Amino acid sequence: YNDWRANLGSGANSYQIKYYKGLGTSTSTEAKEYFSDLAQHELSFDWTGDNDAALIERAFAKSMADARKEWLRGYDPDVFVNHSTDMLSYSDFIDKELIHFSNADNVRSIPSMVDGLKPGQRKILFSCFKRGKSIIKNEIKVAQLAGYVSEHSAYHHGEASLAGTIVGMAQTFVGSNNIALLHPAGQFGTRLLGGKDAASPRYIFTKLPQLTRLLFHPDDDALLSYLEDDGQSIEPKYYVPVLPLVLINGAEGIGTGWSSSVPNYNPRDVVDNLRRLMRDEPIEQMSPWYRGFTGVIAPADVKNTTFTTYGTVSKLDDSSVLVSELPIRKWTQDYKDGVLEPMLTGGGDKDSKSTAAPIINDVREHHTDTTVSFSLTFSGGEKALTEMETKGTLHKQLKLSSSISTTNMTLFDEHGRIIRHETPEAILNNFYSIRLDFYEKRKLNLSDTLTSQWSKLDNRVRFVLAVIDGKLKISNVKKDVLIATLQKEGYATFEPAAKKKKTEDGEDEEGDEEGDGADTKAASSRGYDYLLGMPLWSLTLEKVTQLKNELAVKEAELQKLLATSPKQLWETDLDAFIVGYEAWEAELAAAAAGVP
Repeated sequence: YNDWRANLGSGANSYQIKYYKGLGTSTSTEAKEYFSDLAQHELSFDWTGDNDAALIERAFAKSMADARKEWLRGYDPDVFVNHSTDMLSYSDFIDKELIHFSNADNVRSIPSMVDGLKPGQRKILFSCFKRGKSIIKNEIKVAQLAGYVSEHSAYHHGEASLAGTIVGMAQTFVGSNNIALLHPAGQFGTRLLGGKDAASPRYIFTKLPQLTRLLFHPDDDALLSYLEDDGQSIEPKYYVPVLPLVLINGAEGIGTGWSSSVPNYNPRDVVDNLRRLMRDEPIEQMSPWYRGFTGVIAPADVKNTTFTTYGTVSKLDDSSVLVSELPIRKWTQDYKDGVLEPMLTGGGDKDSKSTAAPIINDVREHHTDTTVSFSLTFSGGEKALTEMETKGTLHKQLKLSSSISTTNMTLFDEHGRIIRHETPEAILNNFYSIRLDFYEKRKLNLSDTLTSQWSKLDNRVRFVLAVIDGKLKISNVKKDVLIATLQKEGYATFEPAAKKKKTEDGEDEEGDEEGDGADTKAASSRGYDYLLGMPLWSLTLEKVTQLKNELAVKEAELQKLLATSPKQLWETDLDAFIVGYEAWEAELAAAAAGVP
């Protein structure tokens, strides 16, 4: 297919590309065509013996994970099965066909170190950004957004899965996102069931928070490397956010041969360390942090590769305690069913068949959707509680601890390679170099854009003044003569932007004021449309003054940019992020307190 497109060149745009996924996409007529010529479409497998058995085992056996990693390290996207043959060996099928699926499984399951996103999440953000200002101002139903994403980003999987991803990106309960990239308007799930209690996508709404655009700055959009799917421009290979999002929101994923687990970290700690790197100072070691978590996260080893999260338990009276916080990702209902119920009935652990004497004889619940409150009364009374306090086994007895590891922070790097990072600081250092280089690219792109805008304004001012002063005659003059005069006087040409449709919020995107697209004008003629297409009132005193002011403002803007270093650009973005993050936290706090 790619060879066909390359051979056709621009001619491929005249074709309508349709993605077929399984026989379900085919019509009855097409299916009859397939099966009426089985000799052409059928491929038979050729078993060669033990070697084929070994290859199958390497591809699927749980014990062969390391061998699968080596197999996938040799992945070549340009190697495919030859479908014109009648027989296919198992080795060719596994090494030339199955390997594409296994690699795609990793791509879908393991996030990028640069933007912390998986392809599905990236497609959602791309589609939200494409909708423009409307999705920042107005809410959209999650089910509708899923359909929009599927259409505009060539998402070839189930929209139910896409809706689930949207819900996950908007969740804010303890243990989910430190920063939700989408706004949850409705029931998006709570810590009671770890988000599984979210309402149907048909009933809940979302929009893009301003904070998300502070993380993914619009000035970077033009610098990204956008992918293409069947001729359709879709999401970029990766975004380059202001902060390493993979550290802030963490990541979980299981692919083929690899899995990934990255804890959440405090955005303020990440910002502080980035500023230390800018000042060439050593960065400080970071510990996992989950917004809203009131328990304790403590290192479990000297290398800080494992951390233990502890829930909170306090004494109510001589025989009762209050559990007011659970370990990270221990959900309220799961804790009740899996820990407290067996302790209450004397049934041992949830999965255990053994029986034991009841440890507690009363459980009272006073939770909210954001807080935990279990009041427990011990069967042994004061003696049992005092003994556990003396031995320091209260947390262990109530199973109020869990473990977080940083030994499997496996992520795709900017080159598409799977890399395991030893520490969060290593991720931060790698991100720093990529992001700083991107700020240099941003500055160069912005300076080119501002220079072009300044030049256009300068030419407009000069043109208007020349017409007013009578130095340039435009009335009753042939167009060819006028164009030649403009060229002789050294006026710059600017090709008009292509006509665009209205954006989703109903606003016209910037374009040409007088775009006589039906005319087949010469390039030089179109290049002066920005002058000759100006309305007559541009010759008024007020308009001339306005143009001069715009020119002065644009020149000051350009000079300010040229005097700003890439690190200063980053500092400005970080300052804006902190302000936006504090405002977002205040909104969440107000919502939790029931303030409208």
